[in-house]
Amino acid sequence: MNTSRIDQLSGNEIIFYMNNDTLSKIESIGGAKAIFFNNNSDDADGLFESTAEKIIIQLKDGQANTITLIKEVPGKYHPEQFVSGKEIDFYLPNYRKADNSPQKPKLIRR
Repeated sequence: MNTSRIDQLSGNEIIFYMNNDTLSKIESIGGAKAIFFNNNSDDADGLFESTAEKIIIQLKDGQANTITLIKEVPGKYHPEQFVSGKEIDFYLPNYRKADNSPQKPKLIRR
């Protein structure tokens, strides 16, 4: 997998919904923007840029299951030939990556 192909989401407010200890839904509200790198049969297939008043992502088994755009501005699809090797040119403004993801604490049974 290409490590520079990072789906991104931004907005004025982002809300994360948890079900027990699992992320189940993400809402981006107010000036919501997203980029999603597309794959067809495990092959890279360009990316989609979307803008909306609100973007709702429902997750299942840790993956986006449904994406709903409310008050959407027509998005853009960029074919793979224009994306390959230029992925970071499409990143959302002010994107930064942190490699210090939170880790689930180890449960110690006594």
